[in-house]
Amino acid sequence: MKPFTLATVVLFHIILISCSRPNGPAQPDYSQDVEAINALLAEHIEAVNSGDVDANLAGMSKDLIYMPPGQALMRGRDTLEPLLRSFYDSFDAEINMIPEETVVAGDWAFQWGLFSGIQKPLAGGDSTVLNGKYMYIYQRQPDRTWRIARDIYNSNVSPKGSQ
Repeated sequence: MKPFTLATVVLFHIILISCSRPNGPAQPDYSQDVEAINALLAEHIEAVNSGDVDANLAGMSKDLIYMPPGQALMRGRDTLEPLLRSFYDSFDAEINMIPEETVVAGDWAFQWGLFSGIQKPLAGGDSTVLNGKYMYIYQRQPDRTWRIARDIYNSNVSPKGSQ
């Protein structure tokens, strides 16, 4: 058996050190951001279920882009307010939203998931079953909080009369 030379020992240590280094730069830990986004989603669900327009709007950025199904997109949180007030003057809604994926990339994040619930006319009549999917894009605000900046959703239930 040959004795180890200094070069063999140095080479061995270089190999050990290079194998113990992670591949690429360290990835940021966004777990606190994901928790904050999920807390904002919970506040949003509570605002919808309680019919609290002000709380609902508070979770959205001023430059919100709102893309509801079957309607033109709306630009700006202030343009959404009359629509929400009109809705809650006519309906009671109860929703549940389940996020499937949340990804944070710096000051932006996206989240998609599934929603279900019921929408009841306050004047009486048939309720509408809600069952669909959503995509929210969140933006970190100057005060470091997260707000919904883009909102798009659609239903898994076909509109009445369509096939």
